[in-house]
Amino acid sequence: MSPFQPLGDQARWRVIYDLLVETATGDTLRYDAMGKALHLDPYKDRHAIQMAVRRAAREHERQDRRALEPVPNIGYRVVEPPEHLTLARKHSVKSGRSLERARSKVTNIDLTGLDPEVRQAVEWTAQALMMVADYSRRLDIRQRNLEQAVNAGQERQDRSESEIAELRARLDRLEEH
Repeated sequence: MSPFQPLGDQARWRVIYDLLVETATGDTLRYDAMGKALHLDPYKDRHAIQMAVRRAAREHERQDRRALEPVPNIGYRVVEPPEHLTLARKHSVKSGRSLERARSKVTNIDLTGLDPEVRQAVEWTAQALMMVADYSRRLDIRQRNLEQAVNAGQERQDRSESEIAELRARLDRLEEH
């Protein structure tokens, strides 16, 4: 007898994944609908639903190239493609804060009474975290510069298109006369 007993015919995350596939980009998959599909209470079983969504979201992002954004107390919204960059930026900021907390844990430690091997491990870990944080900062600067260049190029293209339209209109007026 196996200690694992499946909860249904299909894994919960698979049920949620199927719902996500059917959800249009920009729409929100609500907790009520997920709870109904999983035969769970959307309030009492919120954690179980969220765990299924996390797994389904990873698969949905890989397979369907669509990401989710949580909508507090409502559900999850399938974001538009340009919003993926915004989500990535939010995750980058969160990872930076987490990295700083990790660095703080290993730099603000009482080293007295530690074995030399443990002390060296703490020092190496602190050094490695500082290097990762430095790399992350440099990457953020490059990313900002790249975004500024892309935005400037887009503005020039938009300006050029409007100037071309204006010149065509002037040419049409001149040809009429």
